[in-house]
Amino acid sequence: MKLRKRRINAQKAALLSIVMNSIEVALLIGLLLLDVFTDDPQLMHFARPFSTIALVVLIVEGLTSVRDGFIWRKTNQQNEMMADAMDQLDELNIQLRKQRHDFLNHLQVVYSLVDMKENDEAVRYMETVYGEMRRLSAGMKTDKPAVNALLQAKLAQAEDKGVRLQLDVTSPLTDLPVNDWELCRVLGNLIDNGMDAMEGMAQPEMRVELYEDLKSYGLRVTNNGPEIPETNRQRIFNTGFTTKAAGHGLGLSIVKEILEDAGGGILLESDAQRTAFTGWIPKSEQAGSAA
Repeated sequence: MKLRKRRINAQKAALLSIVMNSIEVALLIGLLLLDVFTDDPQLMHFARPFSTIALVVLIVEGLTSVRDGFIWRKTNQQNEMMADAMDQLDELNIQLRKQRHDFLNHLQVVYSLVDMKENDEAVRYMETVYGEMRRLSAGMKTDKPAVNALLQAKLAQAEDKGVRLQLDVTSPLTDLPVNDWELCRVLGNLIDNGMDAMEGMAQPEMRVELYEDLKSYGLRVTNNGPEIPETNRQRIFNTGFTTKAAGHGLGLSIVKEILEDAGGGILLESDAQRTAFTGWIPKSEQAGSAA
């Protein structure tokens, strides 16, 4: 009920704004026409201040609309981040439920092998199951369920693409000063960017690191894809810049924007052996210089 009430109020506010703007535009047009077609000095002297006021009001409202546009863009990005995080959490929940179901089946198989005195086969079976369980739990080392879900989803995506993805998580990210879904957007874009760069390689490898020190939280996404040319490194974080035929050039610019808004930043290093994106977010409100 509350949601419906807010939606109605927002519609009324929008309608009121349209009506008021229409009145102001009509007033301005009328005053300008009066200024053009009348020769009465007294009438002109009376109308000119109103014309000036109406023009100023329209300019102010135009600037306000531009500001509101930027706010809407930011809000829309946050909504997209939250939607992505929720999708990843749903996927993680499905995988955990599957794991719980499979675990009972694995116990039955191991019990049967032991009962049949097939001890060596039971050990080999348990090693395989243990490896699968370690893979699933590799992305669940932080205190942020959305981040854990993202990492798990990227592990599955990497496996489908034949990418050897290693996770090195040494920080629980307990007091992370940004929203979980913002970090998910950062990591998701960096990982996707790396996988795209390695597409078609014989042995693609990627490493994702999450860590912290006394001053900041850090992240590093490394891949063994081709070296990024120096000319592209200068523009790679610019909005709209992309080397992909079907790309829109927003991913890395969003990464840079999120980290810098949090007082941090991101660096790019690339050579013939590896390409690494290193980002940091200061633990305090002051901007850090490096992780």
